[in-house]
Amino acid sequence: MTTQKTPKKDRLTATQARAARRDRQSAKSKIKRWLITIAVSLVAILLILGLIAPMLTSLSGN
Repeated sequence: MTTQKTPKKDRLTATQARAARRDRQSAKSKIKRWLITIAVSLVAILLILGLIAPMLTSLSGN
């Protein structure tokens, strides 16, 4: 009789695990990059509006 090994769980090989980890890390960094871009844009817009708004109110008062 031949000995049969019980089938192991389907596990990823080391190379596949690294590739999956790289993909997850890439997705996280994309999200982080978008959040930083949105935050910087929001601050820039608020700064510009803060500089322009006083001029608009002074013009409408005259």
